[in-house]
Amino acid sequence: MSDYKKPGNSSHSSKSSIKNRAVVNKPKKEISPVFIISFFVLVIIIIGCLLFTLLKKPASSALKSKTLYLKAEKEQEKLKVQTYTDKPQTKPEKPNYPAKEEKKPKHSSQGFKTTQNQTTNAQQSNNYVNKFVSSPKEWQPINPGLREATNRLKNLVYGGKPQTLHELNILENTSYYSAYSEKKRNPLWVAYRLDYFKGQNKHSRPGKFITDFRTKARISQGVYSKTGYDRGHMCPNSAIAARYGKQGQIETFLMSNICPQKPELNRKVWERLERLEEGYANKFGGIWVITGPIFDQHVEILNQQVEIPDAFFKILIDEDKGKVRVLPFIVPQKVTGKEILNEFLTSVDEIEKQTGLDFFTPMDKEFQDKLESFVPPKTMWN
Repeated sequence: MSDYKKPGNSSHSSKSSIKNRAVVNKPKKEISPVFIISFFVLVIIIIGCLLFTLLKKPASSALKSKTLYLKAEKEQEKLKVQTYTDKPQTKPEKPNYPAKEEKKPKHSSQGFKTTQNQTTNAQQSNNYVNKFVSSPKEWQPINPGLREATNRLKNLVYGGKPQTLHELNILENTSYYSAYSEKKRNPLWVAYRLDYFKGQNKHSRPGKFITDFRTKARISQGVYSKTGYDRGHMCPNSAIAARYGKQGQIETFLMSNICPQKPELNRKVWERLERLEEGYANKFGGIWVITGPIFDQHVEILNQQVEIPDAFFKILIDEDKGKVRVLPFIVPQKVTGKEILNEFLTSVDEIEKQTGLDFFTPMDKEFQDKLESFVPPKTMWN
């Protein structure tokens, strides 16, 4: 009875033994010592690299800061040395250049006062001295009243405002005065002064004329368009621009400074007269000019707005050593442009007769009469 074994139990025991035997017989995996050593070496290398990077950055920053500090300190020391060494120990000797001779005007732009040096320079002009000696009748003495009247109007209107019965609007500008007639819509006289100027006008010509809103007429440049007449400057553009600058030039383009002129007059004879007066200004140190239109009984209207002058006058005035002389012209509207300027010489009396203006009223009567009745010779001012 004891030896009997159940079939089921015997089978289960067999399977268990087989399983246990299989587990026991399976070989175990072992970690290689070489792998362990390599792993630890790699870890040590990575840690070393990290530590090296962390330690190198502040060290390089400190080194860089120290380098910049030393460089700045070196530059500062260098600057200090230059500051002291650059200072000259003694004053440098000025080069002995020869004195430069300059031509000075004999007239002061601020008034009639003439310095001793200017008088000396004026005396060096042989032509001027010879003319003074050969034609003593053209020179007349100046009285204090004439000087005061001229200086009162910024030394631009010689002898003060011309007297007249015409109603005029006196317009003051930087470089000239204009006496505008609202009835004729022309300036009846314009006065200015040209001083000595060496060089050329560097200001470009303005592109248009300007309506003067100080006048009631307010004539625009379009009134002259396609009429056969030029817009004739009474106070010149170029000479004023050279001496009074851009603002002075712009003012010469005001329509209160403009009169109708035929092209042959404006572009030829009148232009030559403007060059002549500028040449005299440079030759004698400065002159005054009074100019304007002349109207006769026959009235002709431009574009139903502006009266057309029949002629124009221009008086050049030169003053020196307490005396004054004049060079008067009357130029008709109709010219060919080929005429010689001395053909138009006249007297101030004749200009007064044709314009109704009275010039140089502050002068002593005796000398005023002599000055205004004198007709210059054909040689004009040599």
